[in-house]
Amino acid sequence: MNIFEKIIEVIFPKKCVGCERRGFLICATCVQKIPPSINSEHEFITSVFSYTSPLIRQMIHMMKYRGGRHVATFFAPYVLASLYEFIGEEKLFLGSAPILLVPVPLSRKRMKLRGYNQSELLIKEIIKLDTKKNFLIERNLVAKIKDTPPQAQIKKRSLRIVSQKNCFAVLPNSKTKREIIILIDDVTTTGATLVAVRNALKKSGFKKVYAFTIAH
Repeated sequence: MNIFEKIIEVIFPKKCVGCERRGFLICATCVQKIPPSINSEHEFITSVFSYTSPLIRQMIHMMKYRGGRHVATFFAPYVLASLYEFIGEEKLFLGSAPILLVPVPLSRKRMKLRGYNQSELLIKEIIKLDTKKNFLIERNLVAKIKDTPPQAQIKKRSLRIVSQKNCFAVLPNSKTKREIIILIDDVTTTGATLVAVRNALKKSGFKKVYAFTIAH
């Protein structure tokens, strides 16, 4: 254990967020109690866990707002398993075309305040576990060009949708537009953010754009 890991252990001692059993961020018994995600109204979005679970909400809050970067290591294998299940059929049609995992971008202001993008952390952990080498990370495909309030602070669905309009722009790139694009984010509720990013990519010519999140 290096010095950074020791500091993390002091700040965030490894004990289950559900039952406080030591040695686990969340133990197998508590994981089994977490309900799976219900289907999103948007067919292109797949989520793993239900955001109704207090444990999931607590862990995502830890990852986003309390510097808990290590939480991404817990979520990564579950998201990867869901990705493997999904890409089997898509690969039949596109063969060896690359599958790009794209973190939903933060605004410059939000990135500066937080210091990291939790979606990018999750992708990095997924790629570490991806022994089949199906995925590549693509950080420079799309950017958030307008700062907006956190979606959790906007209660009305209609306002969430409006708040994300024209917030994202596809950056100049040399992609062939044949790649499968999979957006990665932590949480989706109305899907407003993911729809906005997907629309920007579609307008730029990308044909296959999907999204995976930890929770819905």
